[in-house]
Amino acid sequence: MVEKIESSPSTYPFIRKYRYWPGPNSNTFAQWIVRDKIELGVRAIGKSFLVPEMSG
Repeated sequence: MVEKIESSPSTYPFIRKYRYWPGPNSNTFAQWIVRDKIELGVRAIGKSFLVPEMSG
């Protein structure tokens, strides 16, 4: 998990794009890193923004 988090900025598909709503935003990034392990709360803006699967 640590390796995934450390390498994530270079592999995140929206590294140079940010929109408060509907995303991608900081919640989208966090959800992308921890997907399938932790789910953000229903009120987390950007949590439902679809992000492609991370390779690796």
